Amino acid sequence: MPYKKNTAIKLAHSLAVLSLVFLASCGKLIDLETTRVAKINEEYITRGDLSKVIRDAADDEKPQISNKGDLLRVLEKHIDQKVKAILAADLEEQGKLSVPREMAQAQYDAMNPDKANFVNIKNPESVGFTQSEINYALQQREFAIDKLHEQFKAEAAVGFRIQQGIQEGTLTVSDEEYEREYRIREGELIKFESIDFIAISIPAATYNSETEAANLRRRLDSGTDFNTLLEEYDKKKPGSVFESSIENNPSSERFRGFWDSISGCKKGDILGPVFLPSSEVLNEQGQSVGGMAAARIIFQVLEYYPVTPKTLEEAKPDMAPSILYGKMMKILRVENGVEVYKDDLPDPQMYK
Repeated sequence: MPYKKNTAIKLAHSLAVLSLVFLASCGKLIDLETTRVAKINEEYITRGDLSKVIRDAADDEKPQISNKGDLLRVLEKHIDQKVKAILAADLEEQGKLSVPREMAQAQYDAMNPDKANFVNIKNPESVGFTQSEINYALQQREFAIDKLHEQFKAEAAVGFRIQQGIQEGTLTVSDEEYEREYRIREGELIKFESIDFIAISIPAATYNSETEAANLRRRLDSGTDFNTLLEEYDKKKPGSVFESSIENNPSSERFRGFWDSISGCKKGDILGPVFLPSSEVLNEQGQSVGGMAAARIIFQVLEYYPVTPKTLEEAKPDMAPSILYGKMMKILRVENGVEVYKDDLPDPQMYK
């Protein structure tokens, strides 16, 4: 009996020690999660908050964490989003900012046409869905639009403050700042490949536009002078002859097919028929003031301009927005009392 009693006492003691170790380790984990890594006004951001930001990021935006520099970038982006949201809320309250939700909805639906179509489904079974699935999809769409709307307001708020600073003369870009940015971005500050041309335009909406354009090409190939065709069309179809310029901007998908068709062209070449997408002319306020409908054109290259680097002066309009934006974000961080505790960032290994 004494043996069994001593064994029981030892077992109880061991369990008590293990419990204390377990509780201590839990406490340590909790302490690590609540370790502060930044401060905005009187609100602290903890390691746990930072982990949640990384964990909740969308799949296509999920950051790759390899070192503390990666963690710092995630934290600073999170801080910037917060200070922009604070600014937007403040400007809204003052009646200085109004961003219609419809703007966010229009962009979301344009980027996600399949999800936008859920709104018009009246009979879910006819398209292989249940009403519950449709309702869930619609809820997700509304949530995504709300999130995009908040982003729109945040960026509009920063834009408002930038314009305010420019008008008041408190936000400027020095020559030194331009030169520093130019050294960093010199390789990307270029004048795109472009051409000046004169063309005969056949509206794509015309029922026989392809045939008419092909006939024009055959006449050219048979020896008809291009200037003769220009005079002919200028007389019988006023407005069908025009001069224009177009640049090969890689970020514009609209004219990708056009440039693929004329790759390697040079001054004096007569090309086409080529499909030219519709275009819109905007004024300084971003309002449409005209444009041209989609057409098939046959044209002569009046001048060809290869890709060339921009000079410092030419590049200033390209550099100013990013410089001003960066300076404004620094101002907003100061206004919101932002503090970052780099030494308290967690071990990057825990995110691998």
